[in-house]
Amino acid sequence: MRNEEKQIRNYGIDFLRIISMIMIVLLHVLGHGGLIDGSEIYPVYNKAIWLMEILAYCAVNIYGIISGYVGYGRKHKYSSIIYLYFQVIFYTLPISVLYMIKFKYVDLDMIKMAINPIQFNVYWYFTAYFSLFFFMPFLDIVLDRFSRFEMKNLLISVLIIFSILPTIFYTDYPETKNGYSFLWLASLYLLGGYMKKYNIIFSKKTCALGYSICVLFTWGMKFYINFMNNRFSVFHDLKMEFVQYTSPTIVLCAVFVFQFFKNIKYRKWMIKFIAFFSPISFGVYLFHEEPLIREHFISGKFVDYLSKNFISCMMHIIITVVAIWLVGSLVDKIRLILFELLRIDQFSNWIEKKGYRLEKRIKKKFNRK
Repeated sequence: MRNEEKQIRNYGIDFLRIISMIMIVLLHVLGHGGLIDGSEIYPVYNKAIWLMEILAYCAVNIYGIISGYVGYGRKHKYSSIIYLYFQVIFYTLPISVLYMIKFKYVDLDMIKMAINPIQFNVYWYFTAYFSLFFFMPFLDIVLDRFSRFEMKNLLISVLIIFSILPTIFYTDYPETKNGYSFLWLASLYLLGGYMKKYNIIFSKKTCALGYSICVLFTWGMKFYINFMNNRFSVFHDLKMEFVQYTSPTIVLCAVFVFQFFKNIKYRKWMIKFIAFFSPISFGVYLFHEEPLIREHFISGKFVDYLSKNFISCMMHIIITVVAIWLVGSLVDKIRLILFELLRIDQFSNWIEKKGYRLEKRIKKKFNRK
C-alpha cells in the first residue's frame, strides 16, 4: 500500500526544479535563439554549443520523473490542474491582448489560442501533462499492484520499445513524438514512481560518473555519426540520433541528475532561496515560451554572439540564460501575488467541488436507468 502519511518537503527535488528550468532556458536559447544552426560554420563553437545542449537535454525528462516521484502516493486533486490552467491563461491571454492593442487589430484565432492553449498545443509540455494528470490515479494503481519484479519488467519493456529501438533505427514507430507526448511523460511518471516506492538510491559518485559518461558518449556519437555520413558514402544511411528526449543516454542522464539532487541537505539560507524560486519555476517556461514572447525576443535573436571571441560568446550565452530565468521568475512571482489576492486557489477548489457534485448527479441518473 502507498504511504499516505504527511511527507516532509524535499528541498533537493525543489532545487532540481530550479536547475532543470535553467537548463530548459539554455536549450531554448541555443535552439530557438539560432546558435545551434548558426554555429555550423564555426567548428569549435559548434562543438562547444552542442556540448552545452547535451548537458542540458535531460531537463524535460527530469520534470517527468519528478511528476512521478512527487505524485505517487498523493491524492490527485482536480483543483491543481485547474489552477495550472489559470496559470497558463495568465500568460497567453494578456500577452495576446497587449499585442493586438499595440498593432490595433483583433485576431480571433489568437484569442482562441490564448483561451484554449490545450486544443492549439500552445505549450506542448502542458498539453501532454494535462492528459497525463487524468491518468495518474491509474498509473498509481499499476505501481501499487505490480510486484517489484513486474515493475522492473514493465520499465525495461518501456525502455526497449520507446527508447532503445527508436534510437537505433531512427524511427518513431511507437509514436512518442520523440518525447514530446503524453505517452512519454506517462513512462517517466512510472519511472519516478518506481524510484519512490522502492527508495532507489545511487551514490553521488555513481551519479556524477554516470552522467558524465552519458553526456560524453552522446556528444561523441553526435559528431562521429556526422563524420561517417559525410566522409563515407556507404554510411549515408547511418542514422542514429542520441540527442532526443527518448534516447537511452538522455534518459540515463535524467536518472543520474535526479538521484544526485534528491537527497541533498541544504543550509537555512539555501532553503530560503529554494522556497522562493521553486514555486515559480514552471512560470519561467510559460513566460519565455509564450509564442509571441518567443517570436519577438528569442527566435534567432542570439546568432550575433557567434561573431564574438569564444570566451565572450560562452559568457553571453550564460548571462542571457540567467537573465531570462530571472525575468521569468519575477513575472511569475507577480502572477503568484495576484493569484493570492484574487484567491485563484480557492476558486479552483470551488470549481472542483462543483465538478464532483455534477459528477454525482450524472452517476445517479445513469444508475437509475
